Amino acid sequence: MDNIPQGDQQYYYYKVPQKQSEREKHIFTISEDSKHNFIHSQRIIQQHSDKNKLNWQVTSYDFQEQLSNNEYKMNYQNQVQLDQEIWSSQRTYEEYVKRFVPVCQERFGTNVRVDVTSGEMKQYWSSFVRMTILEKILSQIIQQSRNKDIFIILFMRAQEVAIFTELKNNFANLNARCDIFFVNIGNYNLKKHLSFASALQKNYSTEQLNHKICYAFEQYYSGKDLEQYQDNQYYYIQQVVSEIIPQLNIQEVVNVQAEVQQYPWSQPSKKVIRGTYVVSKENYGDQIQLQDNPNEFIFKERNLDVDDMIDIFSTWINDLLVRYGQDQIEKNTIEKAIEFLTNYMDKIVNQINITNIPIDKPIQNMTVRQRLIAQQSNRVRYNLIVLIKSLSNLLTKDTVGNLNGEEESERIKIGTEIGKFHQRALVMRGLDVETFIKMKNFFIDELLMVKSSIHQESDQERSIFSLENMKDVFLQEDMVDGLKEVKSQYHLISAFPLIGLGVKLQRSDGSMINPYLVQIVDIARINANVDTISIQNTPDKELNLNAGFYLGAEGGTRSYFEQKHGYKPLKWTEYQPKKQLVQELNQYQLFYYKSEQLKEKIDAVVPLFGPKDYDLKPLLATSFFHVLMNFNVMHNVDTCYSEAYLALLSNLLIFLLNQEQSTYINELLDKIYHSIEIVYGDRPFFKTYCEMLLNQPRQAMITYHEGHPTQCQDPSKALAALFYLYKKDQIKDKNKIKQILEAILQEIVSRNIKNLEKLHTYFGIVNYDMSELQKIESNVIEQVVGDVKQYPSVRTVMSVVETALKEKNYFEFTKKCKIYIHKDSFNFMNYGKLNFFTSMKAICNYFLPSEKFSGGLLWIWLLHAQKYPNNYDRNTSEVEENIYKVYSNIKKQKSIYFIKEESLKIYNNCYKILKQKYQEEMFSLHQEATPLIQKQIDYLLNEENKFNISFNNASNLARNCCLSPKCPFYLKKMPNVAEHIKDIDCVIPAFHKTVKIMKGRDAESIFNAICKGTHLEHHNQLELIKLAHRLQSERVQYFLLHKKKDHYINLIEKLLEEYKVIHTNKV
Repeated sequence: MDNIPQGDQQYYYYKVPQKQSEREKHIFTISEDSKHNFIHSQRIIQQHSDKNKLNWQVTSYDFQEQLSNNEYKMNYQNQVQLDQEIWSSQRTYEEYVKRFVPVCQERFGTNVRVDVTSGEMKQYWSSFVRMTILEKILSQIIQQSRNKDIFIILFMRAQEVAIFTELKNNFANLNARCDIFFVNIGNYNLKKHLSFASALQKNYSTEQLNHKICYAFEQYYSGKDLEQYQDNQYYYIQQVVSEIIPQLNIQEVVNVQAEVQQYPWSQPSKKVIRGTYVVSKENYGDQIQLQDNPNEFIFKERNLDVDDMIDIFSTWINDLLVRYGQDQIEKNTIEKAIEFLTNYMDKIVNQINITNIPIDKPIQNMTVRQRLIAQQSNRVRYNLIVLIKSLSNLLTKDTVGNLNGEEESERIKIGTEIGKFHQRALVMRGLDVETFIKMKNFFIDELLMVKSSIHQESDQERSIFSLENMKDVFLQEDMVDGLKEVKSQYHLISAFPLIGLGVKLQRSDGSMINPYLVQIVDIARINANVDTISIQNTPDKELNLNAGFYLGAEGGTRSYFEQKHGYKPLKWTEYQPKKQLVQELNQYQLFYYKSEQLKEKIDAVVPLFGPKDYDLKPLLATSFFHVLMNFNVMHNVDTCYSEAYLALLSNLLIFLLNQEQSTYINELLDKIYHSIEIVYGDRPFFKTYCEMLLNQPRQAMITYHEGHPTQCQDPSKALAALFYLYKKDQIKDKNKIKQILEAILQEIVSRNIKNLEKLHTYFGIVNYDMSELQKIESNVIEQVVGDVKQYPSVRTVMSVVETALKEKNYFEFTKKCKIYIHKDSFNFMNYGKLNFFTSMKAICNYFLPSEKFSGGLLWIWLLHAQKYPNNYDRNTSEVEENIYKVYSNIKKQKSIYFIKEESLKIYNNCYKILKQKYQEEMFSLHQEATPLIQKQIDYLLNEENKFNISFNNASNLARNCCLSPKCPFYLKKMPNVAEHIKDIDCVIPAFHKTVKIMKGRDAESIFNAICKGTHLEHHNQLELIKLAHRLQSERVQYFLLHKKKDHYINLIEKLLEEYKVIHTNKV
């Protein structure tokens, strides 16, 4: 891109230098979710600190960890769901509810029942929980912040009803400075997003100069990418953190000796903010001195190109967006910004030399140089229009809240449509522009050296769009001039085409780093050869080309077609068969024919070369070619991974070997071989890998190990190397081929199988009688447990059951059982390019027709993978090939699991039966509970059995013994009496309490008060909620109070007498 001379501009641009503070810096990342995506952000920052020797402290928090480790210890048995995706102990849950009650009553009124499971209150509860956890974490951060600069990166969903505590003064009191960056990881809503971000800054940040405080997924992705947030989340986090790192400085205001403008539309001032660009209509020379430091200056920028200018404009507009959302600026400021950008647009575009662009020539048919110039001009104009339109939308609405969804989305895209590839470059930095320029210059030198020796003839087909093949592109007359105008790899991909077989790829997060993880879903057959420029010029970066028609016919009634296909006259047409055929059919049967347009979807190309293309070898071996291939395969131009092309060829090989063999397929296979030979045949890493595969196949499967000479990023790489050796006749021994294939198959199994510590789940067990399990259950209930009334609670009953299942030798019969492999357990291996049961079968058949592999190998590989989960250990350790030992080992594991699983089933069945039995037999013994006082109990007990009773003063019932006279544990000390009563399930909330309070009223009135819960008050709000739910339950209202009303009326009358006696004794 051309530089813009400062003298031709209306303004002069000065950069205010950033100054590193001498204060200690501590960065905290806080994530609402505990996913690795967010935890990884700490590693990115730490690596930056270590690389630049900054000595930053970096600490991570996540909400779940805060609850699990810093609150109350919990395990999976007693954890409860505090909120969606957040779990806590029961004790923590009760504490949060207790704290939420006054907040809830203030918001919804004191008469509203607290229900955190539905409606508006659920949303309020969720926000309360998350803000409470956040502020607990911030309180811990404050304790670590004395005399430090604190930076907080918060990965969280915007909360619409959040309640904030102003904590920024707590930082200030400790002489700490705090800045916060909010990264929205939830659904995007502009009003909520900006409101929450502004509130975070207002309440938590001591610094108010930084307005790049909030980030949203929509700022980086749009269209189809936006719909795949979960797939792109990992890279989104990486992008955001990479953007935030340069801003981890406290912005300070300094004074300069001349008046400048913070923005072209602001008033001149001598105050400037560090780390920003300022402008001036006056030319103050190359530098302006700072007032407070005569040795420090702000410097004039002389070499700003168009991309630099647009980046500066984007920063200014983002600042306007945030300030406008906080009501800090007026509309006339927006109008001035629009005027500035509009006046500047034509001037900037005119700086680009467009005189050599042919007017009527499609971009696909231009040379590389012509395409570069045209696309630069269009891109700059488009980007400025996006900025202007974003500001114009502000003037048409009074407030942010009045924007509709579409306008909100457009607003947040400020600065993101601009340099889209540059934004995505932040995903994985590894190739800077300076290194790319060296690669480009080397390619130019190679091209000038070999251009005269390149023949016109080629085995590569031409693109159906540009009518060129790769040789034609390399031989363009103005190629060298065009390449000299390429300033970075980001401009290259939209101008320099790759040409080859069109394919549809399935990419994943992992394939952005490891190209072997892509999968070819389909190849183009009608529109076979295309170019990457044509793909890039489509809105979705995917060609959708016509590939003929499909004609078919079906028979059936019209109602059948309406139900099965949805009858559409334009798609389905009645077809009249021959008369003799009609006579044989039911008269109500109709025929329809179906005509469908077939499509070929293409989003990448595979350049394929033949014997006539070996003269391109010097060019195809350059890093310049591999940068282009990186974007073609991985959608990443910031790395130069030389194996991206090999990965693509490997995937095409796997796809073709699984197609019905034909002359066309064989031609493509031959071209794959020649392409590997041309690009990689003499590359040291590839030659070393092939030697390793020949001599030590299993060690060739090692992913990475320090000191090991080869890497196998994916088994598809080994298949490509085997294919290369096979086609080159360097391997003919069938036993050696089989040995290599077995090593590949073993690695496929080992890498795909998950949870190998649970190897038993892949096997079943047979040869046992279900009646044996039923006998165990009966024996435990009848012989071991016996009479349930001898136990104070169901828990003590079940402890007896648990002990019996562990200690008694119930499962001796398993020694005679046999195990078998569960084929259904391997269904997950039936998907993907290396489909174990179909794809690999076809591949093995290509190399070794009619050769069979032993079924016992899968057992051997599974056990070996379990024993050595580490890739290096697995492929360097000896494999146990004795199938009998393997079988015995796996059977032992399966038997242990089987016994544990069946014991649990028996335990659960016993629990259901014994709990019900306990309730039935103990319920009749607890129809009455007699209130007493200590004096009465002392009278009933002999001297040696006396103990102090803990009473509930509201009801005169005991807390540490049962007062039901018929109970086997009557007046016996029981520390768990509450559990005893709960297991019987006979409690009516506040029954005795109500009788005692209303002892002057008649039994009917007291009964009605009990039914309504008139005296259900409780000092603990959470306990009150539980009691209310219990009272309203069907068991209490219908089964106890309704069906047994007469019994309870009589019981009330008896209790009235008892309470009179108690009162008399007390007096």
